[in-house]
This record gives sequence, C-alpha cells and structure tokens, in this order.
Amino acid sequence: MWSIEAQTNGVRAERSAANRNRMLRTFTAVATVSGLLISGCGMSSASESTSASDTPAASTPTGPETAVMETATPASPVGDPSAEAGEVDMPTPAAPKPGSAEKTENPPAESIDGCDSSTCSVADAVKYEHPTQGPVTVALFADFTETEAGDCKIAVFDGGDRTVQLLPFEYLTAWNMRDEALAEIFYFMEPPVDSTSNIFLRIPDHDGFVASGLRPVSTGYFELFDLSYVPEDFSEVFNSEPMVGVEWGEIDNDGNYTLEIAGEVAVWNGKKYVAQ
Repeated sequence: MWSIEAQTNGVRAERSAANRNRMLRTFTAVATVSGLLISGCGMSSASESTSASDTPAASTPTGPETAVMETATPASPVGDPSAEAGEVDMPTPAAPKPGSAEKTENPPAESIDGCDSSTCSVADAVKYEHPTQGPVTVALFADFTETEAGDCKIAVFDGGDRTVQLLPFEYLTAWNMRDEALAEIFYFMEPPVDSTSNIFLRIPDHDGFVASGLRPVSTGYFELFDLSYVPEDFSEVFNSEPMVGVEWGEIDNDGNYTLEIAGEVAVWNGKKYVAQ
C-alpha cells in the first residue's frame, strides 16, 4: 500500500510540475505578444522607455582633451553665408616710398587758387610722396588770366587738395593751347621721377621742347631746376638761348634721366650732368 501510494504521489507531483511549466511558457508568450502590440501602437517598450534621468550623462572632458576639442572646430566652408565678412586678413598695402611719384587724374581748374574753367586749363598731374611734407599733388596748367597765349605754371596741392604753392615759368607760354592740345606739349615724363627723387617734366618753347623739373626742398615744397650746373662743355649752346635745345633723354643704367643738349648726351654723375 505504501509503495503504491508513494508512487501515486510521485506521479501527481510530476504532473503538477509539468502543468506549472506549461502555464509559465503561456504567460511568457502572452507577455511578449502584449509588449509587441503595445509597442506597435506608439508606446515604448520597457527597454526603450528609460527616462533621460536614468541615462548616465556624458562626462565633460577636462585637461588637454578639452583644448583639443575646442580648437578642432572646422572653418566655415567657402560660400557659407554664416561666415562673417571681414574675418579674412588682407595684406596691408605698403606705404609709398618718399620721393616716389605716379600719374594721377587732373584736378579741376577751380581747385587752383585764382583759376576757374574759363581762365585756366590743366595739362597733367602726378601724386608725389614729399620727403618732409608727405603726399602732395603736382599739376601743370596754363593760366590765361593775364595773357592771351597763356602762361605755363605749376600748382602744388597738399593732401587736402589745398593750393600750397604756385610756380610760374619765365618767358614760357602755352601758345593758346588748352585741354588735350596743351597736354601734348606740357607734361610730366614717364616715369615722373628717377633715382634722384626729382620730378621731370617737358615744357613747350618756340624751338620745340625744353627739359625742366622740380626738386623737393625741406623748408617748403619744391624749387625749379637750376640748369646752371650743366657742364662747361655745353655752356656755349646753353648760354646762347636759355634752355633751348635741352631735353630729357632716356633713363640710364643707374636709374637717372640723361640730358640731351644739341644732339649730345650728358649723364648725371651724382652732382651734375657731364658729357657721356
């Protein structure tokens, strides 16, 4: 009896354990299906519904790593509208060299003291970096206020376009020339200066053109060239008619204008013009 009853109790225990296992599998399957259905209806599953507060925050790097991250920001791409204008470093233009000059637009006749468009005609102009006065404008013009033929003169303007010096030429007229016609006989050489930093110009004369120029001075602005330092070799030609037949030639290998006198060539030796 005991063995039969024990055997019967053992069978019942096995069946009970089997039933519990089947119920557990069924419950697990139902739970899984329910989770899928709930997730499909727009609700997060248990693994996805973890709040941000449960997620550990990323640690902020410190030390050398921080500097690397801060300097590794890529530059704005070309054409990116977010890039601010003016951030690109532009090269600074070099300051003009003292004694340098370049051609410039002619100033209006009204800017010259005592002139207007009916009484004066501007022929040519240069910008010059004066060694002591800074940037100035030098203009060649003809003044018709006193003579019908027109007197050849030079006007100097400071950086503010104010007339600071007027230099007349003696016995030189514009031959009634104005505007473009005047510019063909009364003009600065090209280039306007040579290695001496003097300004060179050509002026009209009854026998053709005459060499002339301006020398910067420390006590003011300019003085006209005194061609009396032309060597004695040319004194006979030079003294027969002041400056007649004296013209500027080419620039030589030393960077100085040569001087042509009656078909002969003189060169600048650092102090005066001498026969080549």
